[in-house]
Amino acid sequence: MAALDAQHATATAPMPKRHRPWLRRLVVTQIVISVFILGAVFAAPTVDTKNLQWVPCVVKSAEGTTTGGMGLRGSSGSVPAVVIETTNCHRITYTWGISEKNRDAVAASFTRGAVFEFKLGILSQQSAAAAWPFYQVEAKGYRKAFTPEGPSNP
Repeated sequence: MAALDAQHATATAPMPKRHRPWLRRLVVTQIVISVFILGAVFAAPTVDTKNLQWVPCVVKSAEGTTTGGMGLRGSSGSVPAVVIETTNCHRITYTWGISEKNRDAVAASFTRGAVFEFKLGILSQQSAAAAWPFYQVEAKGYRKAFTPEGPSNP
């Protein structure tokens, strides 16, 4: 009877877990990709302050608005901004020095069809040229472009 119990015990014993190396590799790969993406997201604002250049763009329209910002702890509130639609640089957001009081006046200063130069960082330059849907072009400054005949007019 003892032999029968020993035989029955070994037949019903749980099977040892098999190692799944492919699962471990998948998890490690996901962690590495996540760290890379998070690093890129947090580094983008710093990188976009490098290699600032004036880029000429033809204005289609401009509107004073508020944009929602995202911080490390969720929503960081709304930020007053001027959103400028252009023919060759796509949508540009300008927030530097913009307040609730002056956003509409600044938006009104953009003339339809006029050429303005926007000071863009390296990422914004690339996004303006290629219309990246996942990156918002943000100008660090703007000025009316000058032509040999004087300031550009529509």
